[in-house]
Amino acid sequence: MKQFLTYSSLAFALLCPFLPLQAQEAASLDDLVKAAGCTPVIDGGTGGTGSTAQYHSSYGPAKAFDGITYSPDETTRWLGSIQNGTYLLYALPEEYSSPFQLRGYRVHALSIGDYAKERSPRSWELYGNTDASAAASADTWELIDEQSGVVWSFSSTGEDASHYILEFSVPPTSSYRAFKFVPLTSARPSSSDTWTTGLMELVFLGYERPADNSVLIEGNQNTVGTTTPAYGELSGLASGDTVELSAEEFAYTDTTRYTCIGYTTEIMQDDGSWIMEGTNLVRSATYTHDGQTRRITWLWEEHGYKLNAGLQYGGLEQVTASPEAEADGYYAAGTSVTLTPVAAVDPQSFFNGWYGDIPAGSETDATLSIVMDAPKSVYADFTRNWKFVDGSTTQITDGAWTLTIASQPGGTYAITWCAAEGGGLLDLSRAASCLNLAFSHVNTSVFSGKTNLCSLVLADSILSLANQSFQNCSSLTNVVLSSSLRTIGERVFQGCTPLRTVTPFLPEGGLLRMYLPGR
Repeated sequence: MKQFLTYSSLAFALLCPFLPLQAQEAASLDDLVKAAGCTPVIDGGTGGTGSTAQYHSSYGPAKAFDGITYSPDETTRWLGSIQNGTYLLYALPEEYSSPFQLRGYRVHALSIGDYAKERSPRSWELYGNTDASAAASADTWELIDEQSGVVWSFSSTGEDASHYILEFSVPPTSSYRAFKFVPLTSARPSSSDTWTTGLMELVFLGYERPADNSVLIEGNQNTVGTTTPAYGELSGLASGDTVELSAEEFAYTDTTRYTCIGYTTEIMQDDGSWIMEGTNLVRSATYTHDGQTRRITWLWEEHGYKLNAGLQYGGLEQVTASPEAEADGYYAAGTSVTLTPVAAVDPQSFFNGWYGDIPAGSETDATLSIVMDAPKSVYADFTRNWKFVDGSTTQITDGAWTLTIASQPGGTYAITWCAAEGGGLLDLSRAASCLNLAFSHVNTSVFSGKTNLCSLVLADSILSLANQSFQNCSSLTNVVLSSSLRTIGERVFQGCTPLRTVTPFLPEGGLLRMYLPGR
């Protein structure tokens, strides 16, 4: 069977079995088993028959392996130490009266260096059984899937420490109530190692079959919009029962507006598959149940998109849009919008260009035309002049940042506080030029924790940066230092995680190693 999807990320979702099951989503058999307080049976291997010892206490649930926590939640189980012939047995709890419809499964492997890579499973077999209490040795197990020579996309470097997921689809199965996963072979990393499979996890994907005489309400865009009845399963219906169906005309997400164009109905077959019955292009109707299990899927189409336009980090400038957006910034799909930058007057600013979701080659257009064929964010960039705050001799502003300064011996000035937090670029060189000031010092913790500070240009006259002056500026990516800089205090750039570009470059063995993160 063909492997259809490979992941190299830890992020994945396991759905709670007690939430309504929606279109395009799958419940996890592992969730059903764990929700019932059961533990999958492991047989064989070093832990002995029937032992659960091969759930490594050092690795999970939610525990760190070599300092890295790989379990995404407190219920995830990592499994290791599996010999050839060991099996993992899942039985659907008896309180779930409907069979579990298997759609696929995921095998998760953890690579810690070359040794663990070699112990990742390479081949296995997957079996199903209609008897939830079937013994592992019973002859009623049916082969669902088998894999041979599986290739994991591990990095070629020996120090790699990563989480990998391979996902496999399987043919539709309608009546299985138990599953058995049997790892077969993998390379032995050394002659003294008797284990053939390293740290791994198995999750079955599918959905619990709806009860007889029920109606499953879903949406082709998952749970977008408000419907009556709400998304989920209506069970216990008798022939002749009626249900009033309705959906709102429009539904909104953070980026997209949808419109409902109607719904489809499907009838469930004996094997658990769905057969299309028809499409109804209305948003309200009366459904009369006839005793057959059905699925009603509301049809939502993209109708409009949200435009975020303006200044990403604030300021006195504006961006106007024509035509104006509807409520909450949405435009009908296909609308052509013209954006115009409006510079500030006091203090004066100058338009530099556009960035964000803009057409190539239009970065410096005086007016920008965009077509709303998707959600978009467009921002204007301005160069700002600086001035003294009205009536003050100690505060300066560029309309985004407002700083407090204090005179120093020799006619220079120290920056003593950031009176108002701005964002984006902080250009102290331009401040010095506009106001004819010579800045010599940045005092302790002046800009500490300014999370919107992305880029910093120091005035050439600055001689020293005091302790923690830019500590925990967690968005700061690049810095232009002063050519006169002589003193850098302690933890000046500590916590500035994304900072990678410093001009002029500090020596690797000197100031760079001492004051920049990750060096």
